[in-house]
Amino acid sequence: APIRCPSFLQYVRGYNCACVESDPTGCAGKIQAAHVRRGTDGGIGSKPGDNFAIPLCEQHHRDQHNIGEQSFEKRHGFKMLQVADRLWRRWISTTEAGRKFEASRRLSAAEGPSLPSNS
Repeated sequence: APIRCPSFLQYVRGYNCACVESDPTGCAGKIQAAHVRRGTDGGIGSKPGDNFAIPLCEQHHRDQHNIGEQSFEKRHGFKMLQVADRLWRRWISTTEAGRKFEASRRLSAAEGPSLPSNS
């Protein structure tokens, strides 16, 4: 199942738009946690995990969807998945919320799927 983590999305929204260096005058609107779709666990009609989010202003988030992710990456000169991965790793290693989230995920994985009780 895709990762859902509102505290990470809040963390992502605390950054400047990922396009600020390539298109500073094109930035407009609040920073949003934009989910990268290409090469992720999302599908048709299903949003990718929150670990695939990057900070984009409203204008660039709209562009991401309007021109497609391949064109968007070419235009701005960066790979969105690399940005998302860097942010996710930074959040896990530098924030209390990230460390707790990762620890709880490891614990769940170690326990394995829960079996239904026969009562």
